[in-house]
Amino acid sequence: MPDKELEKYMANMTAEQYRAIGHVAVRWSRLEADVATQLWRLADVENGPGACLTAQIVGMSRLLDALISLVIFRGGSTALVAKLHKFLAKSHALVEKRNRVIHDVWTFDPPGPIRHEVKAKGRLVWEERSEPAAIVEAVAVEIAWHTKAFYDLAREIAAEQLMPSLRNPPAKRSQPRRPRGTKKSA
Repeated sequence: MPDKELEKYMANMTAEQYRAIGHVAVRWSRLEADVATQLWRLADVENGPGACLTAQIVGMSRLLDALISLVIFRGGSTALVAKLHKFLAKSHALVEKRNRVIHDVWTFDPPGPIRHEVKAKGRLVWEERSEPAAIVEAVAVEIAWHTKAFYDLAREIAAEQLMPSLRNPPAKRSQPRRPRGTKKSA
């Protein structure tokens, strides 16, 4: 294959691979945002303050831990809590796939896309893996199905009416709170 043809072939392959990697990133960020939004609802906070809080929670596992805690706190059924734990367990394997796609180094020399996996959890793994766009796209599809499963869980949370605004509206204060350290006037 002449050099120009090879360059064109590799450019097309690179673009296809970048699209697939982008699909993984976008689908995962959407899922994290949806979990965060569910947390805001269960915590009974507005979007702005909720975003300030959940932006500090790094990673899907911690977001789901918080969600499960809030479902329990709000009186969610044991069946719902069990489903959320199962979803969390499935998320662990999927987050590992997502992290490999997003954080590993990719090279695009012939014969095709290579993902350079380097991790050291107990033992060092340092391998080159040939992963064409179709394999990466399959991870994006898996994330899409996982997101659908989360939407089903979110509907179950809503059906159990765990949101305070649906069960027990917060009591209105007749007087504003006194700032800490101030004394009550006579």
